[in-house]
Amino acid sequence: MADQRQAVFVRECERGHVVRPIERVPGQPGVQLDSPGPVLAYVLRDAQTGRFRLWYRSRVKYEANGRTYSDPNLYAESADGLHWERLNLGLYEWEGSKDNNIILPAGDLRGLIHEPQDTAAPWKAVWEHNNPARSPDGITREGYHVYTSPDGIRWQHSYLSVPHRARRPALPEANNSPVPIPRLGDTGHVRWDALLGTYVCDAKGTIPREGGNAVPTAGTPGGDGNHRFRLQMESDDLIHWSRPRMVTFPDRRDLEAGTIGFYGLLGTNYESMWIGYLRAHRLDPWKRVDVQLVTSRDGRTWSRACDRGVFLPLGPEGSWEPDYSEVNHAGPLLVDDELWFFYRGSILEQHRRTGPDLQKGLGLAKLRRDGFASLSAGAEGGSVTTRPLTFGGQRLLVNAATCDGGEVRAEVLTHDGQAIAGLSAADCRAVIGDSTVAPLRWSGGEIGEARALAGDGQPLRLRFHLRSADLYAFWVA
Repeated sequence: MADQRQAVFVRECERGHVVRPIERVPGQPGVQLDSPGPVLAYVLRDAQTGRFRLWYRSRVKYEANGRTYSDPNLYAESADGLHWERLNLGLYEWEGSKDNNIILPAGDLRGLIHEPQDTAAPWKAVWEHNNPARSPDGITREGYHVYTSPDGIRWQHSYLSVPHRARRPALPEANNSPVPIPRLGDTGHVRWDALLGTYVCDAKGTIPREGGNAVPTAGTPGGDGNHRFRLQMESDDLIHWSRPRMVTFPDRRDLEAGTIGFYGLLGTNYESMWIGYLRAHRLDPWKRVDVQLVTSRDGRTWSRACDRGVFLPLGPEGSWEPDYSEVNHAGPLLVDDELWFFYRGSILEQHRRTGPDLQKGLGLAKLRRDGFASLSAGAEGGSVTTRPLTFGGQRLLVNAATCDGGEVRAEVLTHDGQAIAGLSAADCRAVIGDSTVAPLRWSGGEIGEARALAGDGQPLRLRFHLRSADLYAFWVA
């Protein structure tokens, strides 16, 4: 736990445990860069300049170099995350000119990885090509293909080996061979997991749904013939992959609530744990997809958080986002003391039978740091005790907010629940107000004193006492 925030989560919603609402930035959608709208892929923030960088795809067909391309991949930048600039990159032709922001003429971006320590290939990407119109020149085989880039803009097709990580022999260079894994659905996602020390692929599996029909038909808008579930695979080098392993599947409780499958599970490292954004698919009466939270302590086994409450709700009828949400594939971005969630919202005109296509936009929602969920208490107060913990730090800090005379206190206990002298709740200097970094101190000293009294290496427990307060996270630094 040292120097790592510990987000407050439990497997099921308990009394006092609250999923926190995410707040949309007014005036959305914040960007509509291309008609009929962007398909969100990735938003990152440049560590040196602070500018936001957007990789996205547009659902259009166009003619260039005597052939037809579909769904070009595009690039834009922004100083504030709201107003975006399309750069004239001069890489590919569009309507007789190269004054455009195309970075790859076709394909679905399934993974974008920045590894600045790898000077030979600091940017890596995985693009899916599944028919000639959705493939650049020279790509003739369907599948997932690896690309590398010096800057995230100029990409070269590559059969990559990663010598500083790979534990298997590198494959020979090949210019037109896909990654040797099958097509993994239209919502696959490849990422680097820093805590596991491996590449991870989230993929989609399907099985027929009883009573479902494969496509919308007259009188049955938004019909769907399959249950969708999520698979997870791992790789040392982006080439050799483990067998797919199922990690989430709609259970009876989901089906009773109208959720028939999952369109995606975007797992991200968050401090000392993993948080995932599960896209729940329901028929209401047509296809609608919103976002729930899942959590993991090992990056491989996922638990539904907050009693399966909706984390990113759909917009109301008449808005630009009533049917479909998809969180930025790079996960939330930490900006000052806020988590910024870029997301795609949509109107599914085909499923509503009101139009021929999707209407899409890029939105932005914000959350306080660690603010996914909180342990909350009213004026009557309450307490919560941790399991035994080991740590090497000296100071206990919390992310908490109080109101109406509320406070947060803590006491340090031995592993069998006995209070340590000088570090009881009565000895604690209460945290009052709203802070994402608030120290807890006692008349007997810092939490490091407890380690010395109990003996280094001995586990300790913490008991937090709340009154008119929300506790979002705690950690020892």
